[in-house]
Amino acid sequence: MRYRYFHYAGLLFSIFISIILSGTRSEAVIYYIDEKGVVHFVDDETLVPEKYREKKKIIDRNRDESFPEKPLERKDILKKEESEELKDKFGNTPAYWRQKYKALVNEKLKKERDLRDLENQRDELFRQYEAARSRAFFIGDSQTVTLAANLELKLRELENMIKMTVAQLDELNRKVSVDIYNELIQAGGRTEWLLSEE
Repeated sequence: MRYRYFHYAGLLFSIFISIILSGTRSEAVIYYIDEKGVVHFVDDETLVPEKYREKKKIIDRNRDESFPEKPLERKDILKKEESEELKDKFGNTPAYWRQKYKALVNEKLKKERDLRDLENQRDELFRQYEAARSRAFFIGDSQTVTLAANLELKLRELENMIKMTVAQLDELNRKVSVDIYNELIQAGGRTEWLLSEE
């Protein structure tokens, strides 16, 4: 009988101690936000990756602090990058790379407009040349023949200009779609830096 008494007393004492210890256990939750804007919740600080430990936040449930409602959006990430002064290994910021990318895109768009203008000029000049050549064939006077010959020379010059512009446009397309990404990666940056701020 005595044995049972001590057994129950020990059991009650163990339950009492576990209740006290569970009451003193930390009710804090730790969270951090990664570079993609995803919120991660942990209950142990050692589970937070080292690069996010300085930026972690602790929520004490007893103080009724609110949890973050939603992850960061892309524009918030871009602003966060600027505020943290992210840089590549040469000291260039994401803003520098976005500006460089935007300049290339604008140059490409301008070259596309130039090409369309040159092609329109060529089409108009070709119509004039065809008309002058027909007159030279039927009339045959020196003035009409000279006009047709001059128009033909201008047409060839325009064709050469168009070929040069197409080659320049191909080079710009390569710079915009491939070269700048390779350059950024080699500099130690991230490709999402090239996203323009909306």
